[in-house]
Amino acid sequence: MNGFNKVIAVVFLLMELLLFGMSQFGLTVYVDEVHYSCIVLCFLHAFYHFLVQTQKKKCTGILVLGLGFTCIGDYFLILKNQYYEAGVTAFLLTQICYFIFMAADFEWVRLKKHVILRVSVAFIGNIVSMCMIKQFSLLFIIVPIYAVFFMGNIMEACFHYKAHPLFSLGLILFICCDICVGLSNGELAGLTVPFAHLFQWLIWLFYIPSQICISFYIYQKGLEKNANI
Repeated sequence: MNGFNKVIAVVFLLMELLLFGMSQFGLTVYVDEVHYSCIVLCFLHAFYHFLVQTQKKKCTGILVLGLGFTCIGDYFLILKNQYYEAGVTAFLLTQICYFIFMAADFEWVRLKKHVILRVSVAFIGNIVSMCMIKQFSLLFIIVPIYAVFFMGNIMEACFHYKAHPLFSLGLILFICCDICVGLSNGELAGLTVPFAHLFQWLIWLFYIPSQICISFYIYQKGLEKNANI
């Protein structure tokens, strides 16, 4: 079975490489569809390896759930290019899943401090956001909460990189992608960002590898006998 799982992993990587090359170097007119296919493949690959693990762990399952929410978010933001509130909410749920994964070994006091800190910072972020736009916007309420959870996860991933390096690398690439998203959409905030089109290209250069890393981390844990996930 392990041999077959390795074949699945190799086929997954080859398919991702093919689709990635097609989308990044203009070899298809269905760029959005190809991009989205890469994300869905990451989820399916992770879900398969979770199903075949002899010792299914809740923490591994929460990562698969996070990848599932990522697919939902990208459906609204990439394929539909509308319902942005639903898309960002799905990505917020992804980051909450990743926080639950990293907080699995936290003591109760430490967990409580993390939750209180994140909720407090998100609340302040919402107030600042509302003052800046001077009107109610559900999107600008969700975005600060998402940003707080994401940045908190990045810090945890960097501090505990050795514990799960592949997953941590995935999150670091993920934040690089989000930075490029912000820079490529600077005009929405009234900013002129040089080389905005370059940042649009870099989004996927970071994003697809980030999802591959997270998906492959689940496969990697499945290879470990009696993995302590």
